[in-house]
Amino acid sequence: MNPEIIVCVVFAVFSIFMSVQDIKTQKVSRWCSVVLLVAAVVARLVFWKGEERVGFVASACIAIAVFWAVRFITKKKLGLADVFYSGSSGALLGFDMWLASCAIACVAAGGVFWFRAHNLLAQGTYDQAAAKSPTPPSASKSRKSEILREPVPFIPCLFFGAIVAKIFYFFI
Repeated sequence: MNPEIIVCVVFAVFSIFMSVQDIKTQKVSRWCSVVLLVAAVVARLVFWKGEERVGFVASACIAIAVFWAVRFITKKKLGLADVFYSGSSGALLGFDMWLASCAIACVAAGGVFWFRAHNLLAQGTYDQAAAKSPTPPSASKSRKSEILREPVPFIPCLFFGAIVAKIFYFFI
């Protein structure tokens, strides 16, 4: 069997588990994110040779460094699991596709904000009573700013970005 497919399946299984955790609790087990990172890097070191192997490991390191910087700048609003997950996706995708997946993840997170702000069904924020009753504009603005302050589970967004980037890589 193709090692790339095995790596993708392992990545997807861990990603689904971590995404569910992130959506339900806004916390992801540290062991899970570290195991995925180590598995992705080790798989690249074992199954690939030469400069390609170095490129994937370098991508993982750059991805971790970039997300660590974002975590530092935002005063730890970005979770540590997101940092490790970014490294895992860097090892899976390589630098170019990792950048694309991050852009897609940011658009997906923006979509979550948009759905929340427009009071649509997105992670249980839809309130039918609020939708039927007219609210004063000041209350509406206050609710939107409150919604925008709610944390977005970013690992599902990163997973979505990685899926789209990998599909693009495989089929286009």
